[in-house]
Order: sequence, then C-alpha cells, then structure tokens
Amino acid sequence: VAHTSAHSSTPPPADAAVRPPSSGEREASAMPRGPRGATRGPTLECPACAQTIKARHPDQFRQHVGKCCPDVVEHVPRDAWGDVASAAAAVASREAVLLRTAKGLAYAEGNRMPVAEVAKTMRLPLHRVKGILRKASKAIPLVADDAPLEIVFEDEELLVVNKPPNLRFHPTHRFEGNSLLSRCLGHVRRRSREKKNQSVDSSTNDDLVCDRDDKISSDSDSDAPRIVHRLDMDTSGVCLFVKDPALVDGFARQFRGEQECAPFGRARKEYLALCVGRVPRGAGEGGAVVRFEGDGDLRDDAAGDASGTPPAEKASKARGTFTVNAHVGAHGSIPEARWVHPPPPPDPHAKVGGHPDMDASLPKHAVTVCAVLSTTGFEAGRAARKHGGDEKGTSGDDANRESTSDESDTNRRLVAALVRAQPLTGRTHQIRVHLAHASLPILSDPLYGPHVRWGGAAPAENRGDADAAFGGGETEIKRAWGGELWLGRQALHAQRLTVTHPRTLEKLVFDAPMPEDMRRACEVLGVDPRVADA
Repeated sequence: VAHTSAHSSTPPPADAAVRPPSSGEREASAMPRGPRGATRGPTLECPACAQTIKARHPDQFRQHVGKCCPDVVEHVPRDAWGDVASAAAAVASREAVLLRTAKGLAYAEGNRMPVAEVAKTMRLPLHRVKGILRKASKAIPLVADDAPLEIVFEDEELLVVNKPPNLRFHPTHRFEGNSLLSRCLGHVRRRSREKKNQSVDSSTNDDLVCDRDDKISSDSDSDAPRIVHRLDMDTSGVCLFVKDPALVDGFARQFRGEQECAPFGRARKEYLALCVGRVPRGAGEGGAVVRFEGDGDLRDDAAGDASGTPPAEKASKARGTFTVNAHVGAHGSIPEARWVHPPPPPDPHAKVGGHPDMDASLPKHAVTVCAVLSTTGFEAGRAARKHGGDEKGTSGDDANRESTSDESDTNRRLVAALVRAQPLTGRTHQIRVHLAHASLPILSDPLYGPHVRWGGAAPAENRGDADAAFGGGETEIKRAWGGELWLGRQALHAQRLTVTHPRTLEKLVFDAPMPEDMRRACEVLGVDPRVADA
C-alpha cells in the first residue's frame, strides 16, 4: 500500500492561487494537523452558521452547505460551485433573502408570528429559522449597563457574580439594558478602560485613544463575557460568566447531560429554598424518594428498593434528605408553568442530546436531591398576627382540609423549612416544581407557592404582583400569606456552584450569601438562616 505525504502533493496551478480574504473568506494562519494529515490551508466562515470550515477545494464547502443548510444548495448557480468565493457569495445572498423574509414574518408590526409558524410559512426546518433569527438578533450590539455588580470572583478568564433577585439574566432585546449580562458587559468595559489608563502615561493623546476604544467596544460584542448557564429572573445567587473564548465550551459542557459533560463531569449547583408544607415521609429515616403517581400526586418510598435504586437516589439516603425523581413537562393550562408527568414511552430512535426539531413539550427526566436544614411549626396567619395583622388568619389545619382530600395527609401539620436543593438535571422550573410536588412549595412562588397549594389561591402569571396572587383587596388568603411572607418572588437562592477549570482541572467553588429578603422571611417564620452557612 502506497502512503502519500500531504507535503508531496502537486502544487496548485497559478490561477488557483489563494486570494485575499473576501466575502467572509479568510486565511488560517495555523490550521492544526488532524489525525488524517490535514495541513494548513485557506478557511472560510460559513455565511449560514458562521462556522469556520476548510476551503482548499470547492467540494469541501459544498459538502458543508449540504449538511448545514441544504435548502440553499438549489439556489446556488451550478457554475458558482467551482469557485469557493463565488459559492460563498451566492450562499450569503440567499441567506440575506431568508433573513429579510423571516424578520418580516416574526417581527411584523401588530401581527407578529410565532417562530414555529414562520418555519411552516417559509417551509424550512424549525432549527433553521431559529438560527436565522438568532443571527439577526446578534447583529444588534448589546447595550452595556453601568449599574454596580456584586463580584464573587474575577480574573482574566472568569467573572462570577451574585445575581440580585428581580433582574433578568439577559435582556429581552439586545438594544435594551437592565439585565445581568448588560451589567457584566459594563463592568468588563470599565475594568478595561481602567487598565488602559493605568498602563499609559497621561498625555493629550490618551483621551483620543480612550474615545476610539470606547467606540470600538460599543459597536462590537467581542468583549462581552460568555453565558454558560442561567438563572430565572426572580432567582438570586451565584452566576458564572466566561471571559476567555477558549474556555467557553469546556465550562458549558459541565451544565449539560451526563454523556456530554465529559471529561470534566457535571457542575454541582446547590440552592437554598424557603418552603412551607410537609417534609416527605421517610426523609428523617434514611431518605425518601418522591416519584410521579397518578394525576400528579406524589408517592413516598421510605427506603427505596435496594436492588433497583438509581445512584442519585442512593446518594440521598442520609438523615434529613429526600430525592424527587419525576419527569417535568408542560403545564396543562398555564403556558409559562411546568408540572410533573409520567415518563413518556421510550423512543428507539432518540439520540443523546436530542434533535433541534424535537418536541420541546415532551416531559423530560428530572432528579433533585434535597436536604432539610431546619424546620419549625407553621400556622397560616401567625406571622400576620405577630406583626399586628388580622387575628382571623386561616389555621394550618383548615388550609390542609381545603387543599387535599387525603385525610391521613391532612392531619399532618404544616412546617416552615429551609431546604438545600441540588438539581442533577437542568429543567425549566425544576426545583420549584419538584418541591411543590413533594408537598414543600417554595414561599412566595406565584405559580406553585404554598398560598396556591394550601391557601387555595390561583396561580399568578404576573411575577411579584400581590394583587394578582391574592385576588386584590384584603382577603383571608392575603392576610395569611401576604405581608412579610410575600417576597414578590420565589424564595429561591443559588448559594453554591462547583465547576472544574477545563485547562487546569482545578475544582472551583463559588458561594453567594443568602439575600436579605430571604433572611427576613426566615426570621418571621422562626427558621434559623445561619444553618445555611454551615
């Protein structure tokens, strides 16, 4: 068998010489040698997905387009495929047409169309339309916010902050500020200006240099810290941003599934939740496992099956802990809410990581390990009486009888509990849904809170609106669950995050102290917040 070296190949003809980069084409100064002897050569940025691909031969680009955006292939003239630059220009032209069409449908004034409907109208796969609109969004520069940040840790590679409650993680629109990402961007740019001012001697030209740098940074997002995970708007706590682009994938992998987080393992996320309800039976007797049963009712397995207990459930078998193992999917009547579901039938064609066009409404496997840190007896309305409220609050037993038909469960008194929750999967509203499913709903949660479970209030889609939560006016529900027990957001705080540095493999642990609103609520309920710091 003859082996041909890549370095001994026939040189290309003169008319095939490499041209200066144009229309997205650029030269790769250092193309790493691959396992099959790939050598240095020209590369191209795909106009559709922005991925950098090899462009030594036109067929390489055509093969990529056939996988990336096969709908574009037929719109590129046949003779254009013989030249990489011409083919790239044709693809870019078609992408521009699709972008105008998608924006016209999705952002039409007074008649905005859902993305799924846009995909149907354009006869394109859903993930293609999402990619096109995402590209249009990223073309708008992010707005930097000058509001201060509570820095947990910062170096040249990472920025870790303590997110305050009631702040969006990222802006609804890129031209709007008032988000955690916008504040981080403002902080990074301020630090960059400070370093430049310190490194350059003061002179008349310094102001011109700073003005030029400010203009460049404001027109580009290249200095924006990268997002690798998120928190709900109303959840406070530790958040990790990555400054070094080379480390983004390594950190992001740790927030994905078990098969995708190798070789670093999954990030460990620990939350504090202030709850009112009933601790699952068996939590103090070696661990309980709360599963889906029937129409969303829970079932407690006091000890579990020693022969069939998953590793996550075995890990929870310590005093004061329980595991919620229940699929999370769409709510039956509230679009923004989630609830527990039975496991869906197994799909023999399912792939690890799913598919871009998979049904997002299908219930997904979810596991949360919980540890009860502190409990105290609770009587609805006690806090209101203690602080000068109406004496006619709803008693714990009355609330129980109104909210459940299980008499054996009704006789169990409500407790206020400070719970540490560790999600082993990452589903929307996972901790909030799982604790509510385990009869320990999070205080002041507008969708799943104890005022809904035990007080009979309707779930409220408006965050923090007490009138929406309690129906307006001085109702018995408001007297029992309002006042200092209403935080205006769920009492959930991301206390600790443990990750592995992709380059050094060092374990990094970041902590954010419990916010003041949750500490006050703990004191009102009689729960000791200091146990969370141990």
